[in-house]
Amino acid sequence: VELHKLEMDRRKATAVAVSDYNLAAAEAKQIQDKEDNKEYEGSQQHALDMVPGMCPSKDRREPPESLQQVIQFHKHQIEEKKRTELEQKQEGDLYHQIRLDSVHSALLMERQQKRISKQLRRIQDSTNAQLAQTRRQQKPDIERGCIEDSFFSKFTTCSR
Repeated sequence: VELHKLEMDRRKATAVAVSDYNLAAAEAKQIQDKEDNKEYEGSQQHALDMVPGMCPSKDRREPPESLQQVIQFHKHQIEEKKRTELEQKQEGDLYHQIRLDSVHSALLMERQQKRISKQLRRIQDSTNAQLAQTRRQQKPDIERGCIEDSFFSKFTTCSR
């Protein structure tokens, strides 16, 4: 019996909460509809204001800019365009100069590398010539027939 009573109380509370929520939602919907209607009416009035002749008191437009202001504006635009073109040209010239300097330094480095390589090749050739000369001087004179005892001492005479 108590469980049944608790279940009924819970259902009543749920029903009250749902009805309160529904009422609040309906009220919010009405407020939203009113705001939408106001916006719609405002936009209709704005559209009517835009049609010339519908409201003569509102047909007054701002006077057009004076010719002097228009000319000044065009001069300013032309000066701005020239200034940006000049800046772009200067930047392009700077990048071109950087590329030229880079190519020039690469060429100089390549020439220096070739010069160093040539010097190293000369030094190596002269060293090889000196080494060949020394070997010829130290080589036993077999070709000339002058064989000394030191020549035979290089060979092992004992057998295994």
